[in-house]
Amino acid sequence: MRRLVEEFLRHWPGSWVDASDPKAPHEAGLLMLSIDKAATQLDWRPVWTFPEAVQHTAVWYHRRHVEQAKDMLEFSLAQIKAYTEAARRRGLAWAQAA
Repeated sequence: MRRLVEEFLRHWPGSWVDASDPKAPHEAGLLMLSIDKAATQLDWRPVWTFPEAVQHTAVWYHRRHVEQAKDMLEFSLAQIKAYTEAARRRGLAWAQAA
């Protein structure tokens, strides 16, 4: 969580203060997220690095909530196109037919 927030703040003004309750149960002990199954069964691979994905997300939220842009459909489709083109450049099979 800290890594995500710190990366997000590289693209968004502000600061973060951890106000979580240290006595509260920590969800990380319950989560077992992994891309391994998608990688082995679907031959899926990430397209963007973690910093790239966070940057694109921050830009989307800024455009939507700060700039209050009216062209969010067009902007979202442009981000999807950029993602697909990055996948194509990496040679990912699913993007070759797109």
